[in-house]
Amino acid sequence: MEHEYGCSKGTFLKKDNLTVYCQHHDHSFAHQNSCKIKTFRKIEKNQVSVDAALNGSAPARYNAYALPAESPNHGPRQIVTDNQFPEASPFGWHDINGAEGAEFTITRGNNVYAFQDRDNDDETDGNDTEGGAGLNFDFPMDLSKDPRESEHATVTNLFYMVNMLHDITHYVGFDEAAGNFQTKNYTNAPGGGDYVLAQAFDGIDLAQPTLNNANFSTPSDGGSGRMQMYLWENAGGGVSIDAPEAIKGFIKEYGAGQFGGVIPGANQAPIVGNVVLGRDNSGAPTTCCRPLVNTSETNGKIVMVDRGSCQFSQKVYRGQNAGAIAVIICNVAGVNGGSGEEVLGMSAGTFADEVTIPSIFLKKSDCDRIKVIINEGTLVTMTFQVRERQGAEFLDGSLDNGIIAHEFAHGISNRLTGGRIANTCLSNDEQMGEGWSDFFALVLTHEPGDEGKDIRGMGTFAFNQPLEGGGIRRFPYSTDMSINPQTFDNIKGTEAPHPLGEVWNGMLWDMYWKFVELYGFDPDWTNESSGNHKAVFLVMEGMKMQPCNPGFINGRDAILAADRAAFNGDHQCMIWDVFARRGLGYLAEGGDNDNRNDGVQNFESLPTCTATLKITKTLSKKLIQPGEEVTVTLKINNHFSVKESDVVVTDELDPGLSYVAGSSSITPQINGQILSFNIGDVNFDTERVLTYKVKSSTSFKSTALFVEDFENDINWDLITDNGNDSWLPDYDVYRSFETSMYMPNFAIEVDASIISLYSIPVNGQNPALRFWHLYNTEITNDGGFVELSVNGGPFSLIPNDKFIQNGYNGELAYGTLAIPSLNGFSGSSNGKWVDSYIDLNEYKGKNIKMKFRFGANGTIAPSTLYAGWHVDDIELMDLYIYDTKACISSPNNEVCTEIQEIIVDSDGIVKTKNEEIDYFNMGLYPNPAGDYFVVKADLPVGQWVDIIIHSIDGQQVANISKWMNAKQNIETFSTAAWGKGVYTVTMKTSSFATTQKLILTY
Repeated sequence: MEHEYGCSKGTFLKKDNLTVYCQHHDHSFAHQNSCKIKTFRKIEKNQVSVDAALNGSAPARYNAYALPAESPNHGPRQIVTDNQFPEASPFGWHDINGAEGAEFTITRGNNVYAFQDRDNDDETDGNDTEGGAGLNFDFPMDLSKDPRESEHATVTNLFYMVNMLHDITHYVGFDEAAGNFQTKNYTNAPGGGDYVLAQAFDGIDLAQPTLNNANFSTPSDGGSGRMQMYLWENAGGGVSIDAPEAIKGFIKEYGAGQFGGVIPGANQAPIVGNVVLGRDNSGAPTTCCRPLVNTSETNGKIVMVDRGSCQFSQKVYRGQNAGAIAVIICNVAGVNGGSGEEVLGMSAGTFADEVTIPSIFLKKSDCDRIKVIINEGTLVTMTFQVRERQGAEFLDGSLDNGIIAHEFAHGISNRLTGGRIANTCLSNDEQMGEGWSDFFALVLTHEPGDEGKDIRGMGTFAFNQPLEGGGIRRFPYSTDMSINPQTFDNIKGTEAPHPLGEVWNGMLWDMYWKFVELYGFDPDWTNESSGNHKAVFLVMEGMKMQPCNPGFINGRDAILAADRAAFNGDHQCMIWDVFARRGLGYLAEGGDNDNRNDGVQNFESLPTCTATLKITKTLSKKLIQPGEEVTVTLKINNHFSVKESDVVVTDELDPGLSYVAGSSSITPQINGQILSFNIGDVNFDTERVLTYKVKSSTSFKSTALFVEDFENDINWDLITDNGNDSWLPDYDVYRSFETSMYMPNFAIEVDASIISLYSIPVNGQNPALRFWHLYNTEITNDGGFVELSVNGGPFSLIPNDKFIQNGYNGELAYGTLAIPSLNGFSGSSNGKWVDSYIDLNEYKGKNIKMKFRFGANGTIAPSTLYAGWHVDDIELMDLYIYDTKACISSPNNEVCTEIQEIIVDSDGIVKTKNEEIDYFNMGLYPNPAGDYFVVKADLPVGQWVDIIIHSIDGQQVANISKWMNAKQNIETFSTAAWGKGVYTVTMKTSSFATTQKLILTY
């Protein structure tokens, strides 16, 4: 009985041996656990009894793209034989009985049966590739023609490559005992009868054939793995990336605008330009529904904008008015449940008749590759011009050895993780199967003379890219982080397995090259002393040691454990350094292995791997009252391999801080503001802890310039740009007194903000904005951030580097608000109110408005009470900070801590509102509203108030007159009988009146 798992999500379906059908349309190699695969059975067709005279004859011959060639683009075919690895295949590649002499003269043997399956029935089409009694598989091939005209040459290459994968991986740990794929296990290890079924031209004769993909299905040991190899469209193109090299190549799939200009033909002048990200002054600036604000950048360029908020033609019109020569509109995730990988045609709409430039619609993944490069400051150049296909209609995946290796490696990772009997141990969200598969594709096509910094793109042949093309991943692989900059955090916000796997392989590829640099490279995979062999062996052993359903941390730790077991831990520091370089360092956290969004990256290697003295400094408090004491804790360690003598620790105190006498077990020498502690000898890897107290002056404190505690007046607009939820006062959860502002996090899509009504002058020597907040949201997908408007200008995001303390804790998924590289507060503050500080020094002498903005993508939400974002006690302050830094030194070394800051609190006494607010204020929420809304009124004294509501055509729909008390009053209105539209709400007293607009959405 096999377990069935849905291939798209890895979700459990049922226990059964029926077929699970799944399709893959993303132009990426796929892995299946028994997806669309029948119960395996022995295929005994075409078995022949070869004359005993063949015994001892010359080995079989194959004309194939011999490793390390990756594809026809990497070198010509060569004649190769099947006796290269006698330990792995002692009787050649056509044996199944363990005796001299071949049992088959077709492309079938102990390790694989390669055949054509054009009708996709998982059986041979009957025209097996025959080598004759001499086992001579040398067939003509013409790459300029349809691959089906070279069918036997194709099957020969597929047969050759799967056998080579079987044999080479035997020497690095994927042998019979580990559960490899063989008809007969020559060592009598259990689990034979499971040769690979390698199917060429799979399904090509169907009315709707599968193209542009490949997959591998892995039953438990004893059941044949099935590899399905498809043809790839060799389409021409109208859009190409010309630079940089890392992402160069045609973009095969795009939608065209049904308005404006068309892409120039082959005989017309091309449109060539640099790509610039467009921005407007809206809350979603990259959607560009409003006039663009960065016209100095967009003039004469190809402008890239995001889908959403308005019609396609309006976006192109805005780009055209900003000087664009063409516009690219990027898909986003979450539209009608989509992943962002859908390609759409763009119909005409607003301003369509005025558009004259061409426009295209791209998948999110294609846009993301371009955006990341642009945001790094590198120019991206593109060409718009229809160019005809060069060569045959299709390219053959069975000639791309990298793709074949990728697919076969799915069988390796599934058989090794959890053991050969388990085939569902890579079903969790953070499993790295695609990474291991890319790894084997790279290492087995490593050619002498290659360097780690080289650009290695996946699938460049099948994707019709040049050798240096970027391939089908977000970035090509390279040890050069300017080419492949991905770190552990780059798995967050992704959905498919490939974007996660490519980050894992980036780490493995770096490690591989460290071993090659240390021990050298040898294309002979039987040489256990070579760096390439050692690296791949450790990856193999790591898969065997890691638990079922591993995450990145498990994978890293398993490789480290494998190094200790196999090589006495000789490479521990090198391995730690490699993983730390890409964010999987000593203090990294993996979180839940079934959630790729909850990890914490860290770039520190194992502490003992850095030979130096170490010192860390922690403070008992980072926010103090004037005159308060702070306990300082210093932890020191010696990671030199020998004892360090005459060790001294110093701490230079800012003016206003003083040492508390008697607070330390070691009495310091005090010279002005410098404390010196004589530690003496410190042995290797010995931690010493030193604590003492410092007292702050009563004379120094921060000064409050503006305070908002949300207790009395409504000084804020409540704006909902998308969705039906709004910020509201919360009288149950607050930091001080009785009220905070609260944005709930439900499983609905929303973009809502609170915006200060009045401008606030920024004064003082060291101005900063402090706010206290509490958050619990769906990590990565839902969260909040801060924007500021300066002197009445548009609101702009406050970047993370402007936070003095407690800044954004992660990146929000692009699909939430269609804002790239958006940092925010997401996940949980662990039930604690956090004080965050924004440096306002660049705004001195200017006026600002504040905006607290929250976005949710509408998928799921925390089930806890009061999930969402609470904000309270906002304060503009002239900040007083004590900077402290401790150092450790010996005659051989000196190291200092990072600066630790102690913030001195203000007294918070300040006028909090504009004079206008002394009369009264009114707020409406939610707005836009649904079947109800609330009028909140703040009054200076109790008095009679009239509230009158009119529809947009002047019809009165409500009118009440009532006594309202001083300060806060709430009045709720039902709108069920009013209908959708725009209304005006007027509140007036005997002396004053105010009117606001209300929008009903249903």
